[in-house]
Amino acid sequence: MQIDCPGCGGHLDILLTDRFVTCEYCDNTLHVELGTDLIKTTFQSNVSLERIPGLLTRELRNRDLRDEAKILKTEIIIFPFWKFESPDRTVLKPAASTLQRVLRDYTLEDGTLAFFTPPDNETAIVVEPDVYLDTALSSVEGEFTRKAIRPSQLYVPFYRIRYLYGQHTYMGFITGHTGRVLFETLPPGPAADSNVPLAVTSFMIFLGYALLSFATVFFTGRFSLSFLLCLGLSFLLFKFLTKQIIQ
Repeated sequence: MQIDCPGCGGHLDILLTDRFVTCEYCDNTLHVELGTDLIKTTFQSNVSLERIPGLLTRELRNRDLRDEAKILKTEIIIFPFWKFESPDRTVLKPAASTLQRVLRDYTLEDGTLAFFTPPDNETAIVVEPDVYLDTALSSVEGEFTRKAIRPSQLYVPFYRIRYLYGQHTYMGFITGHTGRVLFETLPPGPAADSNVPLAVTSFMIFLGYALLSFATVFFTGRFSLSFLLCLGLSFLLFKFLTKQIIQ
């Protein structure tokens, strides 16, 4: 980015991470303060609320998840990101604290930009930024190969949905400007469902060996190595299959 020296008016190229620079024309040392006049933009939302069920169903079927999903709750949230640009790349970092993985990992998409103004729609939740510029800068330090321009804030509209699939509730996000579906946790597929009978069988085997081992020790006073080995293998199989089903 460029700044003007207040002493001589010379144009200086600096990096986003620079805090003190020396003017190459008059040798004055300048303290650089960024973020006082940030440009705030947002994507124009093109996806209506009525399209949300169809977008979710289509994306689930694309992932071979054929059961019907029932949407329990839909919220409109507008989430802020720090947007850092250079001539060769653009990087987004969350400008608000979040536990949602899909928001932390969100990457820039195409869309029509407009200057951001708080929406009149009272149902939309505007998330307030709480990540300082310096903190965001430290997370992208070293990612830019050229002089970076002034950072800006980008407010991205999302539909946050909670939906029922099978017997479990899941959360997902759908971008308001492209209709892209982002899954926080994806429901298990057919392969995981097919493991249920096998997991039940392995548990019964595990339980049977446990009872038999206990009876052997109780009546003979000796441990059976084969029983203990089979008991351990059955437990490991049950644990593995249970993990696959949960995922």
